[in-house]
Amino acid sequence: MGRHLITAVILTFTLFNILPSEARGNGQGHGLHTGFYASSCPRVEEIVSEVVARVRERNPKLPPALIRLFFHDCFVKGCDASILLDATPSGEPVEKASPANGETLRGLEVIDEIKAQLEQECPRTVSCADILAFAAREAVYLAGLPRHDVPAGRRDSRTSRASDVFVNLPTPATPLNDIIDMFSRRNLSIEDMVVLSGGPLHWRSTMHPI
Repeated sequence: MGRHLITAVILTFTLFNILPSEARGNGQGHGLHTGFYASSCPRVEEIVSEVVARVRERNPKLPPALIRLFFHDCFVKGCDASILLDATPSGEPVEKASPANGETLRGLEVIDEIKAQLEQECPRTVSCADILAFAAREAVYLAGLPRHDVPAGRRDSRTSRASDVFVNLPTPATPLNDIIDMFSRRNLSIEDMVVLSGGPLHWRSTMHPI
């Protein structure tokens, strides 16, 4: 694995866990912390790991797709699973419907599979936002890096607007200076921008050439 790809997956895993998020906190004024589900759903991370490993056997392209899915969720309003919503009470187009996401998003069925198993194991306990974070960590692990601890306790957003994507997530048509500004507002450098944008794509092409 190349140096830039290693940097990409590390940044994806670590930096997006500290972006501002509506989901931050556990309802008691505390921040995210490891072992959040130790009592309420002790097998959550084991289940996520098993599902991601299983789907990788079916399709080696899915782990980098999970990293990208986490990236696209966190970059808009924080890591709140708003990218997973199909509709909201307002009736506005959701993030999925944005041209920056749309048909290019992959790995959604993996999150659905994980959620279904967790609902059998511990109903109405684990947030989809935390599932996304755990799944992205497993993708990092499958890239050959050590499995890192993931702080949990995110809350799922009830809102999702395609209009938020346009101003927060770069597209191929976004001017370079605007892209640099999007990353700098999140305390990410130009190098961070390059590796986060290109790392998952590089991994996908080298693991399973088209």
